[in-house]
Formats: sequence, structure tokens, C-alpha cells
Amino acid sequence: MENTLQSPSEQALQQALALAPQQTESLAQCLEQEFEALKQRDLDAFEALQPAKNELLQALSTLAEWCVRLEPAPEVWQGLRPALLQCRENHLRNIQLL
Repeated sequence: MENTLQSPSEQALQQALALAPQQTESLAQCLEQEFEALKQRDLDAFEALQPAKNELLQALSTLAEWCVRLEPAPEVWQGLRPALLQCRENHLRNIQLL
């Protein structure tokens, strides 16, 4: 299966990398809010978080696709890996609560 994602311009990549730390932090906060909503069985609050979470996931997923093509991966991206892995764990935890 051929990957159809186009390579970004250097400027687009640098802009995405500059936004990534804040996006990662925002995703972590969103996942914590989602967890609290699920614990309280507040499905309205849970649903309200979905658009922002999905937007963050899309942006970070696109950046991840770009970064895997670079050798070595940008330092900013490498530095975000632990936080992104924790986000993945929190996402999986939230899925189990559903």
C-alpha cells in the first residue's frame, strides 16, 4: 500500500514542530478531562471534548508521519515521545472506561 501523504515544506514542518509541544500538552489535558467525564458518566462532557481531541490527534498524527521519514527524527519530536506515549496510555485507559 503506497503512502499518499505528501512531504511538507521545510516551513510547514518547522511550524508543526513548533506547535507540537503545546498540542501534546493540550491533548494530555483533554484526555484527563475525558477520563474525569467518563468516571462521572457525564457523556455530554465527554462528547464535548471529542472535536478538540480529534483535531489534536490529527495534527500530531500528520506530524508523526512526517517525522518517521526523517533520519534522524527532529529533536523536538524525539523529546515529545514520552509525553505522547503517556497520551496513548491515557487514551487506552479511557477506551476501557467506555
